[in-house]
Amino acid sequence: MSLGVLTWQLVEMFRVLLPTLLLQLLSLASPGRASDLWAFDPPRRTEVPAGKHPVDYFIDSRLAASGIEPLPPAGSATLLRRLFLDLTGLPPAPADVAAFESEWSRHPDSALTALVDRLLDSPHFAERWTRHWLDLARYADSDGYLGDTERAWAWRYRDWVVEAIDRDLPYDQFSIAQIAGDLLSRAGESDRIAAGFHRNALLNTEAGVDKELSRTKQVVDRVNAVSTTWLGLTLACAECHNHKHDPVKQDEFYRVYAFFNNLDDEDPVVPLPGETERYRENLAAWEKQTSALESLLAQETEAMTKRQTRWEAELSRNLPTNPWTVLLPEKAESGAGDTMKIEGDGSILVTAKKSDPDTVTYTLEFPVPEGLSAIGAFRLEALGSPGEGREPGVASGRGKDGAFVLSAFSAQRRGPDGKLQTLAAADGKDPIWEAREGVRRYQARGFPLAKAVSVAESDRLVLTLRHKAGGATTLRRFRLSATADPQAKASDLPDPVLAALRTDPDKRTEEQRILIAIHFRSLDSTWMAKRLDLDRQLAKVPQKPSSKIQTVKERTADRHENYVHVRGDYQRRGDSVTSGVPAVLHPLKPRRAGGEADRLDFAQWLFDEANPLTARVAVNQIWQHLFGTGIVATPDDFGTEGAAPTHPELLDWLATEYRRLGWSRKKLIRLIVTSEAYRRSSAIPETPPVDATDNTLLWRQNRFRVEAETVRDLHLAACGLLSLKTGGKPVRPPLPGFVTEVGRSVAWPVSEGEDRYRRGLYIFLKRTVMYPSLIAFDAPDTSVACSRRDRTQSPMQALTLLNDPVFFECAEALGKTLTEAHRDDPDAAIEEIFHRCLGRDPEPAELDALRSAHADFLTSSDKERAYVATARVVMNLDEFITRE
Repeated sequence: MSLGVLTWQLVEMFRVLLPTLLLQLLSLASPGRASDLWAFDPPRRTEVPAGKHPVDYFIDSRLAASGIEPLPPAGSATLLRRLFLDLTGLPPAPADVAAFESEWSRHPDSALTALVDRLLDSPHFAERWTRHWLDLARYADSDGYLGDTERAWAWRYRDWVVEAIDRDLPYDQFSIAQIAGDLLSRAGESDRIAAGFHRNALLNTEAGVDKELSRTKQVVDRVNAVSTTWLGLTLACAECHNHKHDPVKQDEFYRVYAFFNNLDDEDPVVPLPGETERYRENLAAWEKQTSALESLLAQETEAMTKRQTRWEAELSRNLPTNPWTVLLPEKAESGAGDTMKIEGDGSILVTAKKSDPDTVTYTLEFPVPEGLSAIGAFRLEALGSPGEGREPGVASGRGKDGAFVLSAFSAQRRGPDGKLQTLAAADGKDPIWEAREGVRRYQARGFPLAKAVSVAESDRLVLTLRHKAGGATTLRRFRLSATADPQAKASDLPDPVLAALRTDPDKRTEEQRILIAIHFRSLDSTWMAKRLDLDRQLAKVPQKPSSKIQTVKERTADRHENYVHVRGDYQRRGDSVTSGVPAVLHPLKPRRAGGEADRLDFAQWLFDEANPLTARVAVNQIWQHLFGTGIVATPDDFGTEGAAPTHPELLDWLATEYRRLGWSRKKLIRLIVTSEAYRRSSAIPETPPVDATDNTLLWRQNRFRVEAETVRDLHLAACGLLSLKTGGKPVRPPLPGFVTEVGRSVAWPVSEGEDRYRRGLYIFLKRTVMYPSLIAFDAPDTSVACSRRDRTQSPMQALTLLNDPVFFECAEALGKTLTEAHRDDPDAAIEEIFHRCLGRDPEPAELDALRSAHADFLTSSDKERAYVATARVVMNLDEFITRE
């Protein structure tokens, strides 16, 4: 071995082993273990002096120790808008501003608590905080990857989250249902929907995909999503090797992996709320109406029997002869690729494809029937498909109510030499046979030749039927016959019925009597009208609830084995493992003594009082949404590479308090937003007490741009277009044309009516084609759990606000409203813009500037367009999309 190769191997060995060696050295140098990190120690609850607000006690203590004076409370207008945005994601309406200002001037404390309680009880609070949760749940409405198939029922999980947050489902129950709802002893529909959390993983449905690799990636995703969401740990770093920084070994990653390794997807029918009751009500009404129509038909059937007797008597005196010989096809083909089945009676039954071409041609080839030496005419019979019992069959054509349109008919003779001779041809601008009525009774049409033509048994007859009105108006079932007599007429009686009528009534078989009865019923317009009424009613039978959910179930047979994937490769088997948790955390005790722990055990372990992470991670997430940054600035990493808590005692106190409050999200939020720390001004003074960019100790509130969905909601709310409809299927607002034209074709049926203006929460999230304005304002891509959105500032955002069709439509709507209300009073219009968009009065300088701008706009446009331009100025202010 060369010296160079040896040196390279030594370097590589040290590169791999050095992190582990350093971790071991650190553990030896410290009095405890390497796992003695603050996040792995149980939260310690510090007592708060009586009369002190807990949040303010911890924050003010740090400020006092640092000699920093906090800023005073924000003004009432700023505080009102802050609370509305943080708790509901919507701006306060001008009426809300006026009412709050009035109450605040007299009783500020009670005004604040009353407002907070009202917002927490609002359904829009649940929508707002559902959006935060869906980032963690990596929710989307499609599978991802190249195929990116739509997930028709994913939205039911989203609606479950909204409903759970709205009723303040305790966070432990909220979480256990999502991790293992299907395993609960009395798992209901709600629990199974909640377990759809696991179905939010990407799914590769491309042709030729390695199914086991795809499944493995989903399991890994579930491990990572759960560890990010509830533990704040980067377990993903231990998928291929021991964690380089945290005390988590690779085999421990796969022990957690084992909890999720035997989940099967399941899409059961689970009716929507009220759907079953509506079905039962509709079914009862349908049955009542059907019974009434059946009774009317029965009465008419009794009267019709007498009419049939008279009809038979009259017909028997002049029964026509039957000169026709049925042609039995050897081949039948459809130019549209329809299936053409040759029945035993010589008829052809067509089963059409779903496509609907403009022209459909049927080509049929027949041998010359024995005994037929000449052909003088052809007959085409339009037959209904066979009925049941004594009922006429279904309609002859595929059109509405069985209509059909025949555009052309031709007949040719092929001799032994293969040459074709045209015998008959009927074609023209207008259809040669158009059946719009009576399509449920027997009909026939004759096609006579100018004179009879001799044929031999060695000849073949080639007949062509052409439909030019589209595939939806073709014949469904038909039969062809021939005769030597050019003068022969196509009778209104089918051959079997004619033969039955020629039989002495006393000698008719039961089958013949049924044939005659069925045919007469198809001729009796009074009876057929009632029969058609009943048929239409029967077609309206209410459908059983078919709404589905996307959930999972635990595999009981053929379970997947659990083993370490060497270097993260599922095809390289390492040591076998059983389900379990990292040793650095408290032990997991299965519910069943001696049995292996399952997902429900794991979910309950997360909320064990000995778990040091779950409560801390949860309250940190809530704090982040109310202050812009968490007490731990890295909400997905409470490990050694994550940020240390800025206020560890406060974090621990909130974690223990969350448990004491019964894991009530609303109670914890109420506690935080009523603190002075939350209510402080975010405006940086000219002489800040510390570096203005450093707000680690929270001497002021944080100022930050709202999320992507809220940017859109603010515009829609300000102009009065926003629909506050909650729940249901996702919507598709208009997409810029270039999005649907680039790359793969994007099916994006634009929503109509109020659905076009629903909240951003309900926009259809297609993973490969994210809604453009959401991308511009940093919406996550939904492929992994997102615990903290980026907040970027880019020219693209300004261009989006100026040019996105949705935002421009909002400005137009607001301009129209202003024109109607303040046509000749621009000052009043400007004040209304400020009230709608910013929740405050304009400053004198702002009013002057906008008054001047509006005057300039009027020089080149009418009053409404000038108001639109003025509104766009305010709607493009940074303040409009910023939470102060």
